[in-house]
Amino acid sequence: MSAGHYRLAFAIACVLASGSALGQRKPTTVSASTEAFAEQLAGEYASQQMARLAKLDDRDSLIAAALIGTPNVTEPEPEGHDEVLQSLVTKFPTDPLALYAAALVCHIQAHVCKTPEFQAQLIEVEPDNALNYLLTPNGRQPNLEQLGKAAGAAHADSHFSALLGIVRSALAGQAAPAVEHRKVNEQQLALQLRRNEVGYVPWPRIGPTMGLCNADVATRSDQAPLQSQCAKLGGLLFNDQGNNLVTKMFGVTLLRRFAKGSPAAAEALELRRQYVWLSELPDETSPAELERLQDEEVAFGEWEAFQRHAERKGVTRIPPADWVPLNPEFILLSEERTPKPATPAIKTP
Repeated sequence: MSAGHYRLAFAIACVLASGSALGQRKPTTVSASTEAFAEQLAGEYASQQMARLAKLDDRDSLIAAALIGTPNVTEPEPEGHDEVLQSLVTKFPTDPLALYAAALVCHIQAHVCKTPEFQAQLIEVEPDNALNYLLTPNGRQPNLEQLGKAAGAAHADSHFSALLGIVRSALAGQAAPAVEHRKVNEQQLALQLRRNEVGYVPWPRIGPTMGLCNADVATRSDQAPLQSQCAKLGGLLFNDQGNNLVTKMFGVTLLRRFAKGSPAAAEALELRRQYVWLSELPDETSPAELERLQDEEVAFGEWEAFQRHAERKGVTRIPPADWVPLNPEFILLSEERTPKPATPAIKTP
């Protein structure tokens, strides 16, 4: 299945399962051969597009090249990717979005980040964005000072909709890499490759931060200052200006954990309920609908686009009052769920 369609499904899965994907995939009507070719050509397509965009030299092209060229765990870093990042930061040293993209690449890289200084440069230019303090190199856990500064920031902005739009626009009209004798709709293949790359656009890794704002901290009487910081950070993430779904849902968890009984926590619980409702719905999606969904993610934000997509399928945004989830524990915080039985030790002779 393509990354372009399943970013939302994966986002829902990883939050519902507290960080582990559920493995449940929703069907599309994209042909299997198109998806298979897109997967085979993904690396070549990304390398070609990164090189093309790097030559254009404007800010958005360099941002797109930096994001498209970011390798995953199993891939080597493409030739020229380091130069793209350096060019982006050198040419736009005071541009918050350029520096955010560079720091984000360092933050999510599976390989050792060679440019950890990008985070400090970003904070100097944009100190009021909470997420900048959490964009640690290689996604390591922020320290308490960074958490405190994040909680004291004016807002949180993942720039997610902006980055989606930049990558989607940068790849508009680009053909798939040439391969002889393939029997596939070339236009649909090109669109599939573009959707996949848009689907790979990363978001901040909030999981390590949650290790500082865990359930144990919430119950300790000697942790009042940290509890307050976690609650404040939750409010900022919940209202992420970049409209990233996972970031928002981590905010939901923090508000429910550290601001219990508050109007904000009640609002967070209602959103969680709506989130689980929409995540359970079956969905078979045409290529045209996938294109519209991505366009609306850029225009309206990820969560709003997902709700509009559901409405076009005849599904209400808000669940019925008597609705009960297929798995009621998905509404609960991790610490409220029934503990799983311990796996018995295997005795060896």
